[in-house]
Amino acid sequence: MRFRAASAVIPLGIALIWATVGFESSPGLRALLALAAAGVLVWPAARGAAAGWRARTVVLLSFLSVAVAVGEQLPDFVTSWKVRVWNVYHYYLGAKYFRELGYTDLYRATLRADEEGANYWRAIDRVRNLHTYEVEPRDWRLPIYDPEGRFEPERWQTFRREVEALSSQRPPERWSGIFVDRGYNATPFWTVVGSALTHLAPATRPLALKVLCGLDLLLLGATFAVLWRTFGSVNAALVLLLFTATPVNVNRLIGGFLQYDWFCAVVLGICCYSRGRPVAAAGAFAYASLTRVFPVLFVAAGALPVLVGWLRNRRLPARQARFLVAFVVWCVAGLAISLPNGRGVRGWGEFVTGIRTHKEHHLLGERRVGLQFLFTHRLGSFDFDESREERALTLHRQRYPLVITQALLLASFLVAAGRERSWNAQLLALVPIFALLVTSRYYWSYLALLPLTGGRRGPPAVRSRWLGAAQLLIFSVYYLFAGRIDDPYAAYVVLNGALLVYLVFALSLVLRPSPEVASA
Repeated sequence: MRFRAASAVIPLGIALIWATVGFESSPGLRALLALAAAGVLVWPAARGAAAGWRARTVVLLSFLSVAVAVGEQLPDFVTSWKVRVWNVYHYYLGAKYFRELGYTDLYRATLRADEEGANYWRAIDRVRNLHTYEVEPRDWRLPIYDPEGRFEPERWQTFRREVEALSSQRPPERWSGIFVDRGYNATPFWTVVGSALTHLAPATRPLALKVLCGLDLLLLGATFAVLWRTFGSVNAALVLLLFTATPVNVNRLIGGFLQYDWFCAVVLGICCYSRGRPVAAAGAFAYASLTRVFPVLFVAAGALPVLVGWLRNRRLPARQARFLVAFVVWCVAGLAISLPNGRGVRGWGEFVTGIRTHKEHHLLGERRVGLQFLFTHRLGSFDFDESREERALTLHRQRYPLVITQALLLASFLVAAGRERSWNAQLLALVPIFALLVTSRYYWSYLALLPLTGGRRGPPAVRSRWLGAAQLLIFSVYYLFAGRIDDPYAAYVVLNGALLVYLVFALSLVLRPSPEVASA
């Protein structure tokens, strides 16, 4: 009886607290939700009729987490014409006018278009020069953009109208942060996909733009439906709970332009592979890799146990062979599809050049995820008031401990992935991604999938529950810390430290696998 009572009281109590504060996604409320969910996952289950209390509670908490995650933004999204213009401005205009703007002229061109029109941004006095990545005075060193020779006259007028339509989405004084962002950085393949969609939905038509910016919600809904069908309701609910409870997705789920397509593709690939459809799975992973590049590490990680098996038995299983061959074919086809991006093969060269510069500046930002970001802060110090120059110097001074930590993580990953007897090894790609890369925080949405290494259909296995509970614990640590100190850099240093501990914990579970873990 007490287990049934707990399954009702825990979500009911959180729901009452949530109702008193409305849809406000405060750190305290999120921390409380994460702690409660973690407790549910590790609470000892009863036998017999009460054994389903955990499943029911996880499902209830997952929907409560969705409400908290989107409740602050959803009412505004459905009752107004507003979109999340910071994202849409960069990726809508960057994709649609890639032929003329490339990766370096977005800010200069939009300011010039605005000057010819309403001069809405006349108070903007500092802009990032995307050629040098330096923030410069607008009227001092930043060259004036000349559209002649780059835009056709009619296309320039269309660009001006769409710039004006997007500018009104945000008060002029709140655009200052946008113009010192790091520009448009999508791959040429994503550019082709995004450009095709933008031509179907002009920014000057509010309803069309609203539909375009609702695609992420539709894709995520379909993705979790497929996950539910493949892995069962409780496993899908656990992933949904982690996906919406994580701080990396705060204020990003509503109103953006195709920001989670890669995540949906990865989940679809996992589900297709689990259902015995390797060619479709390869297509999904190829799409994710061509749009965000780093998901290729998921495929490489998944190939490790296959390679180990081939070296031992001199035989490559048919399903894995079809997957790997299909992945290569899909990637080649995707590269061919990406060529009509307006700049041809040159577009890929510009992308590689730009992403190198972007990576160097990205590392020293405020909200980043990666081991190197953790080492930009002096280990053991509680003073987070550091300039970008000081962070770079600290990273250099701590380079030897960083390299040693990277080597230990990678060695443990290779052993763990090689010992896995299933395609679950690809989920461990988070370890080399964390060890070697510093990425935008929302890419770590993928962390929510890690508990799927514990099993397939039915109740979550022991490993799944512990991986999920540990994730929720580090989320609560982040929210409690972020709620006490208004410093995003400090909060993300803490988050990265917690992630390091979590990934070591995850590797330890894999190196000592539970008998409940299913093999492919």
